[in-house]
Amino acid sequence: MKRSIISVAVLALVMGVVGCSKSKASTTRQVESVPIRLAKVETDSMVEPIRCIGRTAAKQEMTLSFKIGGIVERIYVEEGAKVHKGDLLATLNLSEINAQVNQAQQGVDKTNRDLERVRNLYADSVASLEQLQNVTTASELAKANLQIACFNQQYASIYAPVDGVVMKKFMNENELVGGGTPIMALNNSSKGWIVKTGLAGRDAVRLKIRDLTTVSLDAYPGVKFEGRVRTIAISASPMTGTFDVEVELDSQNMNLLSGLAAKLEIKAESSTLYRRIPLEALIEANGDKAAVYSLDATQHLARKIQIGIGPIIGQNVVVTSGLDGVEYIVEDGVSYLRDGSIVAVAAPITSSDTERFIALR
Repeated sequence: MKRSIISVAVLALVMGVVGCSKSKASTTRQVESVPIRLAKVETDSMVEPIRCIGRTAAKQEMTLSFKIGGIVERIYVEEGAKVHKGDLLATLNLSEINAQVNQAQQGVDKTNRDLERVRNLYADSVASLEQLQNVTTASELAKANLQIACFNQQYASIYAPVDGVVMKKFMNENELVGGGTPIMALNNSSKGWIVKTGLAGRDAVRLKIRDLTTVSLDAYPGVKFEGRVRTIAISASPMTGTFDVEVELDSQNMNLLSGLAAKLEIKAESSTLYRRIPLEALIEANGDKAAVYSLDATQHLARKIQIGIGPIIGQNVVVTSGLDGVEYIVEDGVSYLRDGSIVAVAAPITSSDTERFIALR
C-alpha cells in the first residue's frame, strides 16, 4: 500500500513537470514570434538602357603586310606619321624575289624557243601533234610562273592604300617575316569614328541598328557624344564569348585618337520584364547582392534568400535573380528576424492597384 502511494506521487510529479514544460514551450513560442508584414513581388516591364565600355577606333582602319615572306629591307615611316595614298611605306629585300622573276623569265624564253622550233617541225610533218601540244602547254605554264613571280615582286613593297596616320609598327628593319605578318596599322580618320564594344547575348538581342547611344570619353570629362548602333555581330567572338557591336560616333570635331576608353549607354527600344520589391525588405545589401526573407507558410518560419539587385526605382529596387517562384517577401519586421525565426503575419493592407500584404491564419 505504501509502495502504491509512492508510485502515484511520482506519476503526479512527472505529469506536473511535463505540463509545466509544455506550458513554458508554448509561452516561449509566443514570446519568440516576430510580427511581420508581407509585400508582394511585383512584375513590371521597362526599357532599361544597356551600359557597357568600349574603345574608340577610326571607321577605316587596316593592318598592312607583305604578301610573301622575306627580310624587311626598309620601313620608311614611324608611328604617328601622316601618309598619303600611294606613299611607299616598307619594302622587303628583293634579292631572292628578283632572282625568282629572272628564273621565270628565262623559263618563258626557253619555252617560246621550243614552241617555235616544234611548230616548224610540225609544219614539215617531222614533229607529231602530241609534241606540239606538250610544248604549247609548257609555254603556258612558264608564262603563268612568270606572272606569279612578278605579282609577288609587286607586293614585296607596301604602299599606303589611303590617306591616314600610322597607328602602330609591328616589325623593324632586318627582321624575317612570313607572308601576311602584320607590319603596321594605318587609320583614316576622315571617314569618321566609331566605338567598339562587346555585349553579352541577353543584351545583344535587344539591340537594333540605329539605336541611340550616349558616349562618354575619359579624355573629355563632362562631354557627352551622341552615337548610333552601326553593326551587330550575328555570332559570338570565340575569344571573349561576347557579340561585337560598333557604334557610329558624332565626334563634334574633337581631336580623337584610336583606343580612347569610352562608356556607352545604349537606349535599346525593346522592353524587359523585371521583378521589384520595396527597399525596406532588403538586408545585407552589398553592391549588386542582397538578401530578403520569405515565409515558410506551413511552419510560420522566416527563410533567408540571397538575391541579385539592380537599379532603384522610386521606393523599390529591381531584383535580377533569386526570387523565382516566390510571390511574397517580408517587408516590415526584417530587423528582428534571422533564418528560421518564428513569425506572426499581420493583417493585410490592400491598395487600389494590387494587394501588397497577405494574412496567414
